[in-house]
Amino acid sequence: MAGHERRIGIIALPGVQMLDVAGPLDVFAEANTQSGSDEYTLHVIGLSEQPIRSSSGIRILPDYVISCEMARFHTVLVAGAPHLKNEPPNPELLEWLRC
Repeated sequence: MAGHERRIGIIALPGVQMLDVAGPLDVFAEANTQSGSDEYTLHVIGLSEQPIRSSSGIRILPDYVISCEMARFHTVLVAGAPHLKNEPPNPELLEWLRC
């Protein structure tokens, strides 16, 4: 079903928990496998082009950096991070989510 892909974005903030990025990516990738077509295109979104250091120390390279000019997504997930509850919301991220 080319041309009907649904763009899925997963926002990964510094200190992100790898499971909260890898788990959803694997679910959508498996849905593509089971359907026999690329129903979903998967993208990791960061606050900058720099590698995102996860809570375990593993680094993730973002596919996109938040920007109101970037392409729209059908679904956006915000991956969890153990420390996020102790930090104020990121103003750039909030603005991007409003775009």
